[in-house]
Amino acid sequence: GESKMRSDRCQLLFCTLGVLLRRLVSDGAAEMFGTNTMTHLVLDEVHERSMDMDFVLTLLRHKLPERQQLKVLLMSATMDIKAL
Repeated sequence: GESKMRSDRCQLLFCTLGVLLRRLVSDGAAEMFGTNTMTHLVLDEVHERSMDMDFVLTLLRHKLPERQQLKVLLMSATMDIKAL
């Protein structure tokens, strides 16, 4: 699912990992992680390791040096930080 909130000062997109991946495929990583697209990214349930989550984490690892101002929050109720 996907939910959007827009105003002059804020643009939020709440979506599942699947929706995020579909947007990455359709918009491309350059557009999806562009400076006009997002300032913060919150990923929940990162402890549920899957190919999809690993792909997004790997992509972020490569994109963050280009987007140092992008804030990324990884959330998990039971995260083993050594595994990441």
